[in-house]
Amino acid sequence: MALGLIFYGLGWWLLVGFDWNPDQPWRARQAAVWYLLAGLAALVLSLLALLAGVVTVI
Repeated sequence: MALGLIFYGLGWWLLVGFDWNPDQPWRARQAAVWYLLAGLAALVLSLLALLAGVVTVI
């Protein structure tokens, strides 16, 4: 679950972008979309495994 959150957060950060150089417009790259999707998929799979009882939270 933590890995999913990390990938999702990284993808969101890459999509939104923070102005490292305010003189140039921000453009999200394809990698940002893949990180976001990988994180979202990991979160969904983690939640499904949790609901199915395959994984337990301590």
